[in-house]
Amino acid sequence: MAVPAFDIVRMDNYGIKFDPRTKRPKGDKSKEWWVTCYEFEFYIDDWEDGIIIDRQLYPAKKDWFTCAKPGQTARMQFPYRCYYLNISTQDENLKAALDALPTYAHNPDVPKIIELFKKAFMRQRANHLSAQMEIYSCVCGILGLLLRTYPDAPPASPIKNVRRHEKALMDADKYLRTHLTEDVDLEKLAKDSGLHPTYFHKLYTAAFSGHTPAENLMRYRIRRAWQYLRDDNMPMAEIARLCGFSSQSYFCRKFKQFTSQTPSQYRQSLRNRRRTAPADNTH
Repeated sequence: MAVPAFDIVRMDNYGIKFDPRTKRPKGDKSKEWWVTCYEFEFYIDDWEDGIIIDRQLYPAKKDWFTCAKPGQTARMQFPYRCYYLNISTQDENLKAALDALPTYAHNPDVPKIIELFKKAFMRQRANHLSAQMEIYSCVCGILGLLLRTYPDAPPASPIKNVRRHEKALMDADKYLRTHLTEDVDLEKLAKDSGLHPTYFHKLYTAAFSGHTPAENLMRYRIRRAWQYLRDDNMPMAEIARLCGFSSQSYFCRKFKQFTSQTPSQYRQSLRNRRRTAPADNTH
């Protein structure tokens, strides 16, 4: 089978451009970009900020990455450091494989991916064909490492079914985000949406990049906890209660599962960043 074709729309190293087309095109070309472009970010440092994809905040964590699919709204929350890559493709096989990638995940091959970025960066000023082919080869290597890690990811449900019930799904997700302290009955939530619970679960998971309603509810609780942990004076037990956890120990266990840190470790990392942050000299 032939190697799928793609275009490198943008591939940067901390804002140093590989390609002069660093701004999204306008007019008709913008529509084409929107429905074909995949936006990757590979994080090299832990940082509490990151990227918002479809209103969900994904923090920058070392050796983690995000992948915004075509049509998803992505917005940056600086500061953080990453390597990022935008590619556009019409190849159906490659699109299916990239669509199956997680929106946000740890990847043990991120250090190898960074080395490929650095190798491509060394060639980006050369205009001759061999250098351009080396850059293209590096991007193929990056995509190959990603697709090797997630070969069996389930395909998304047909988008037309998601769009048909988009309002019900968005209303259900809003309910999850605004009722974090309650014991949410997901089966009742599905019925209130006018959908069979099994079908609701399938559509919701497809609409929210593979995250189930229960997973998103937990993610929203963890995100609320991040906000409360910025207050050094708020007790852990109070944070657990305000975020809908039945106990402090359960809160600590789930927080570490989602962030690889305990709440205390995360709070201490915030304190360290405040101490080492440069003073604001603006007037």
